[in-house]
Amino acid sequence: MEMKKVLEKSKNDINDLGHIFKTKFQKNAKKIYIVVEGKDDVTYYRHCLENFIPEDWEIVAITASCDKSLYSCKNKLIKFYNNTDWRKFKKEQIVILIDRDLSDIMDEKIPKSKNIYITDGYSIENSIVNDKTFYRTLTELCCFKELDSINKIKLLNLFNKQLDVFCHNMLGIMSWIVYWQKNNSNPKLQNVKVKKIFNIDYDNLEFIPNDINKFVHEKCSVVYEKSISVEKIRATLSQNPHKYTRGKYLIDFFKCYCETIVNNYNNIPDIDLSRTGKAINLEFVNIAHVSRCPASFRDFINNTIVKHIKKFG
Repeated sequence: MEMKKVLEKSKNDINDLGHIFKTKFQKNAKKIYIVVEGKDDVTYYRHCLENFIPEDWEIVAITASCDKSLYSCKNKLIKFYNNTDWRKFKKEQIVILIDRDLSDIMDEKIPKSKNIYITDGYSIENSIVNDKTFYRTLTELCCFKELDSINKIKLLNLFNKQLDVFCHNMLGIMSWIVYWQKNNSNPKLQNVKVKKIFNIDYDNLEFIPNDINKFVHEKCSVVYEKSISVEKIRATLSQNPHKYTRGKYLIDFFKCYCETIVNNYNNIPDIDLSRTGKAINLEFVNIAHVSRCPASFRDFINNTIVKHIKKFG
């Protein structure tokens, strides 16, 4: 074998999730192991899990080392599950937390197991972005005073309306993403920036590009062929736009909308908003800590990690 191939194989072995897991695993320790796709996932899932485990227990996170190809992280997690001899391990102690992505649309096969959690929507961000997180972000991170029930309802209605408009307007882009995945393209999705696509006001969203199809192809470095139609895909996604919108885009919208409220709250009619201080940076880690864990994940924790801790004694 050529030296280059030997070195590449050695690098892959070191970065293999199974190898990393074995170097960290301690069977009889007061430790819970979470295998996740990315660093942001660690932040969020730690936040949820810490409410369920005793103080003398430790959460050990193992993160997939991914390239920039579409869904390579999820594939690594699935490979880890399939290659692990679960007769040697307790599934309640080792949980695998996977993004759903577009697997429903793509008919992808994700293993079903009691220690695999699949997000309700595209990713965990889809569960984070909602009006409850929005209100807590404004009052706890952006220093707005608590609102009375009438003003609160008005504000949340504004947010929910614009969130709905955003997700529906993203259907075209998400339809192309489905098409690209089905045709084994490798689009640079990270180049799609919400601020470059929309002008976002507290009560209005409008497209910036004249031709959104051409724009998204250019940004994602994919050749645009006008003869291709994604209308059938769009019709499928339109059944639940919030579920199928890429989580990173939702978080970008969420940040932009919160910043719009911060910068223009004095100009919003019929809602009495006031602040007591300056907003902190709206980083994901801060937003994660003011969001609630979805019911599906709480049930998952109770059926795995909590059972393991109780059996451990």
